[in-house]
Amino acid sequence: MSFANFRFVQLPFDKDGNITATGPIDGTHARDQLLAMAPRIDDLIVISHGWNNDVNDAQRLYDGFFANVRAQWNAAGLTQQDSDRTGILAVYWPSKRFDEPGQVTGGAAAIADAAPADPDYQALIEAQIANLKDEHGQFPPAQQALLDEALAASRTLDDPAAQTAFVVAMAKLMPPPQEPDPGLDVLNVRAAQEAGPEILQEIATQLGGTTGPPGDLDSGGAASIGTLAPPDLTGGAAGFNPFGNLKQAAWMLLNGTTYYVMKERAGLIGPKVTPLVLEAMAKNPALRVQLAGHSFGGRLVTALANALPASGPTAATMSLLQAAYSHYGLAPAPPPGAAARPVGAFRSVVVQKKVRGLIQITHSNHDWAVGVGYPLASAIMRQAAAFITVPSTAGSLWGGMGANGAQQTPESYDTDLLDGHVAYQPPPANLPAPARTIRNLNGNAFIGGHGDIMGPQVTWAFLQAFAGSRS
Repeated sequence: MSFANFRFVQLPFDKDGNITATGPIDGTHARDQLLAMAPRIDDLIVISHGWNNDVNDAQRLYDGFFANVRAQWNAAGLTQQDSDRTGILAVYWPSKRFDEPGQVTGGAAAIADAAPADPDYQALIEAQIANLKDEHGQFPPAQQALLDEALAASRTLDDPAAQTAFVVAMAKLMPPPQEPDPGLDVLNVRAAQEAGPEILQEIATQLGGTTGPPGDLDSGGAASIGTLAPPDLTGGAAGFNPFGNLKQAAWMLLNGTTYYVMKERAGLIGPKVTPLVLEAMAKNPALRVQLAGHSFGGRLVTALANALPASGPTAATMSLLQAAYSHYGLAPAPPPGAAARPVGAFRSVVVQKKVRGLIQITHSNHDWAVGVGYPLASAIMRQAAAFITVPSTAGSLWGGMGANGAQQTPESYDTDLLDGHVAYQPPPANLPAPARTIRNLNGNAFIGGHGDIMGPQVTWAFLQAFAGSRS
């Protein structure tokens, strides 16, 4: 655990947002360590991982990211003294990843890898439930029991009662939403109103798939998400059939539930970090706080910023690296003529300038976990199929930050992720005045998947924002 020889404090949380003394990292003294470090530094980098199985996965991400930061430090115009006056607050939280055939091992989930032509969905359901029931505190005993109920029901899905039991168990796993997220907040309501067979059948047909009547587990045979190449998805929902049968639909519902639970967990834990950051800033009023988050960690650090007081200390910058939340998350109400949707859950971060400097957002059309996983999770939660585009595009109602950047957000502007040590230019002079604080970075040329955020192009963009906040 080198963090490229920067000063660092490790801050581990449990599933309930409590700093934990159990597991590989003992957080008992994390607060005291942070407050002791604060007067000795000028910049505090608060960073959060996203989908990871354990501390080791998160640590590999942190070490890889900061190794490139260290390698580019001098080229960014930063000195050894600057390095000595920089500290890292590394957040760790129990964050199970979205599961799929051909899943990348280690790091964060992706969906682009090849998968068997005819996956064993029962085996995938059982493996994912075992993954969720590990020893790292993902779920308390009552939810562990719900996972057991879902597992038992999955083995007899030809029985409508078992289908209902599976869906009800999934719904009960979902916590109340911390903040609204269109497309992911309605399953628990549906489960109270509809029978399991109807819900699973709709999942199986949501994006154009066909199955037989409820209980017919052999009528499909469509490709899984993992086998689909990008050209097969450009037409949106039409012709796209990831749901070959009810076992497959049950597996997708399990994944959608996992997605939802981790989304909520990130939203819960982010504000728990905020008081510690405020204490550090009180110890050192000149301290610049630089936020960085990957995947659901992007949601975590945005929730952290959102919890800052409306008038008071602010973060200096925020870098969202393939963030897994709505691309309208920072947006105002939709413009006239646009599809109806709520105001972005984190709009106050922008309006109240809780990040006083640059917000930058990497996005890539190779990020299938956000580009496909987010709209599919929305489809699973029964949003109108006419609004689902897979992979998501800038016009998708249920698109994600890591796929498209901030959309319908007047403070944002678009540019490309740069290669080499080339300085990022200011936003074009002809942009409207608000469009100078959120930079969407198109990473198609360099970001090959959801977990591909440790490369030199991404860390260089981070360093450009970091260095710019010092002037």
